[in-house]
Amino acid sequence: MIIRLSFILLILSQGCGYFFAGSWEDDPNNWIRAYNQEKPDDIQIVHSYFERFAHWSYEFDFYIQIQPNSEFLQKIIAERELVPAPASDKLASSNNRPAWFLPKPTEEYTVFSSPNKFDSFELYVDNETGDIFWNETQF
Repeated sequence: MIIRLSFILLILSQGCGYFFAGSWEDDPNNWIRAYNQEKPDDIQIVHSYFERFAHWSYEFDFYIQIQPNSEFLQKIIAERELVPAPASDKLASSNNRPAWFLPKPTEEYTVFSSPNKFDSFELYVDNETGDIFWNETQF
C-alpha cells in the first residue's frame, strides 16, 4: 500500500507546478522556461522576467525586451500572424509588469497583436530605439 501511494504521489508531483513555481528576472534561462528551446544566437536580450504559477497546468507570465532585430521582427510577425494594433494601456497598467517593460507611453511604440482573441501575445516596437518588447501569458 505504501509503495502504491508513493508511486501515485510521484506521478502527480511531476505534473504539478507547485514544485516548479517561482519568478526569475534577467535570468539567462528565461527563454528556455518560456519556449522550451535555446535562445536563437541572433537575439540579444536586454531584460526578461518569467513567472511560473503554482498550478497543476503550465501557467506563466513572460515579459521580454530585446535589442533591435528586423529579421526576427518580421519572422515573429509572420509566424504569429500578428497585425498592427492600436496602442493599448492594458499591459502598461498591469500589476505584474516589470518597471523596465514599456517605460514610455504606449503611443511611442508600434503595436502588433494576434487577431485571435484567445491569444494574449502582444508585441511593441520602440519607435525611437527599435527595441522589441513582448508579453506572453498562458493560463
